[in-house]
Amino acid sequence: MEVNFEKLVKKIQTSCPCCSNLAEEAINLPKYPLTEFYKEVDDKRNLFGFIDQNLLFCQSCNHLFLEKVLDASKIYNESNYITSSISSQGASECINDFVDFIKNTTDKSELNGSTLIDIGGNDSTLLKYFIGVTDNLINVDPNASSDNESISIHRDFLEKVDFSEFDSEKQKVFISSHTIEHLEDPAKLLRKLCKIINKNDILYLQFPSMEKLVEQGRYDQICHQHINYFSLSSISKLMESEGLYVQEYEYDTSHFGTLRVKIERSISSHVKYKSFDLADVINTYSMFTNYYSSLNDSILDTFNNGQGFGAGLMVPTLAYNLPLIDDLSVIIDENPLRIEKKFINLMPPIYGIDNLDTSKPVLITSISTKAAARAIFFKLTSLGIKDICIPSTII
Repeated sequence: MEVNFEKLVKKIQTSCPCCSNLAEEAINLPKYPLTEFYKEVDDKRNLFGFIDQNLLFCQSCNHLFLEKVLDASKIYNESNYITSSISSQGASECINDFVDFIKNTTDKSELNGSTLIDIGGNDSTLLKYFIGVTDNLINVDPNASSDNESISIHRDFLEKVDFSEFDSEKQKVFISSHTIEHLEDPAKLLRKLCKIINKNDILYLQFPSMEKLVEQGRYDQICHQHINYFSLSSISKLMESEGLYVQEYEYDTSHFGTLRVKIERSISSHVKYKSFDLADVINTYSMFTNYYSSLNDSILDTFNNGQGFGAGLMVPTLAYNLPLIDDLSVIIDENPLRIEKKFINLMPPIYGIDNLDTSKPVLITSISTKAAARAIFFKLTSLGIKDICIPSTII
């Protein structure tokens, strides 16, 4: 039975989740594909998993967000959803870089003996980097798990967590990696958290950057999972309303144009953020769509009924902008969970690398991270593929 995802809309929002000001429509996305859902390769159902979506822009604090919020508790119960987290080279590198940022902007003495709390810690991958640095490691996540007994598990939905139970006279270091962009009401969670952040405590966050999305025209990374696209401006203004300030920050374009920030109670005056306006978003999106339209026309004959490589979660949003992907005869992938599947909203079957025809050109279809695209390119080169296309403006 096909799922009508329009019926699973939990909320339609027009006010900014950060500052509550009324936002304006920046991008209209009719019949936009959901990502992360697969079906069996022999499933004969018509394509499904589309929703009419809009991306809204808040001029006041420079925040981008989705108009329609889906009910995650319902859509992730669907049988078409086969994985909530697939490890990748890009994700691993992003975690490594986040750890380096934390260690490079914090004295080791500040971490020693502190209570380190990972908000949205999933399988505790991030916390494991701090084993031996401090003995107080806590993973807060509805699906929290760990194979190391030194990490304490706190399973609860983030919106329901009572952070006061973590309050203590010990220094607290909160960390959160690629979590707040998924939240329906990130401001509510962050404000709850701010109430127990004392003058010696630290908050580290990393999330997809609105600035890099706009500057580099990576609108293919818009997806239903990422409800919010924070900027340095929007996160700074939200934190400043609670008496906290960004002390250090860095951008990383390797993985979803990530922004990393260190936040404390001390007032900081050196953080300068760039402001965008609605025209910037509209104009860069227009350039993005024009680029992909031209690319699609120029390589259509080469890849008609051809082969793609990489069935990563974001392929449907790339195909939305590069429709020839839907006419490929096959998408090759090495993840066993995806082999002999199809995306619920794309035609090509997904098969293993044994089905790769090395005599034919290959279109790289997993480009959401530079690491993923580069790794695929080098693999294909080593296999002797002569014609390879990476359909991205910047890799």
